[in-house]
Amino acid sequence: MPWTIPDKGEGDNDIQSILFQEYLDVLVAGISGLDAVLSGCAVTGNGDMSPAVAAGVVTSNGAAKAVTAGDVTIGTADATHPRIDLVVVNSAGTKAVRAGTAAAAPKPPARTANDVVLAAVYVPAGDTTIATTQVTDLRVLRLVALPGYQLIRADVDRTLTSNTNVQAIFNNPTNGRLTLPTGFYKFEGMLIVTAMSGTSGNALINPLGAGTATIASWLWNIHGLDNTTPGSVADDDSAFYQTAATSASAFVAGTGTAMRARFNGSFEVTVAGTLIPSIQLVTAASAVIQDGSFFMVERLGDVDLVSIGAWD
Repeated sequence: MPWTIPDKGEGDNDIQSILFQEYLDVLVAGISGLDAVLSGCAVTGNGDMSPAVAAGVVTSNGAAKAVTAGDVTIGTADATHPRIDLVVVNSAGTKAVRAGTAAAAPKPPARTANDVVLAAVYVPAGDTTIATTQVTDLRVLRLVALPGYQLIRADVDRTLTSNTNVQAIFNNPTNGRLTLPTGFYKFEGMLIVTAMSGTSGNALINPLGAGTATIASWLWNIHGLDNTTPGSVADDDSAFYQTAATSASAFVAGTGTAMRARFNGSFEVTVAGTLIPSIQLVTAASAVIQDGSFFMVERLGDVDLVSIGAWD
């Protein structure tokens, strides 16, 4: 259970039942949404001095970071006195251990700025194995820590590399990448691409791109036009998809040098990870993503969400 201080007699030692100031600071940072856990990241004993950290997502200084599953190493126990260490995810999104100071009455160490604290580990004198009973869960779970809408947009024209590879649509911030916890999401976007090749064909659109999230239950619609000069609304092509990507040409292939697209839909993130909205040109060209193009996504609930409101 997240952020739980054991009662006396519940842990390996009653020192684990002390409510330290550092624990309260962790709670405040988590409740604020600044340094919190969005999903996963439980710490458990592993039969040695390397407890296991589950995969998950945290927000450090308000920025989401994907955390891979793996072990962290607790340093050699003091021969005489116990110690309290903190297992954290640092501001770079890397798992780390902040070692405390061994003492007759130990206290946890201070965090480094924007550490997301996952657990406190009680390390008795001479210890050689970390059991789960020595781990105090300090995760502050905040599924709504991130803004409801998360948006990326081109505020200046962005020229693509002239190739037929999958490319991120946006490059400011640099990677055009968003880390998402598990849940049910809706998304939408609008895109204008100019300076495309005049050869017949346009481009594939893929909201996931080279992202690492495992996504299911895709249902989305895209409509737009392959034409240098936009025609009437009646000229628009439209298609529905239950996969991450459109066909190689999202719209009926034409020889125009521009493409306009609007899309919206929903999906489930079943394993937390990243999303990189992407495009793949049919014919290589130094095509330009026009200023004002955007993509946004909103988390509506857990993956088992079936309704919002007073449905019966």
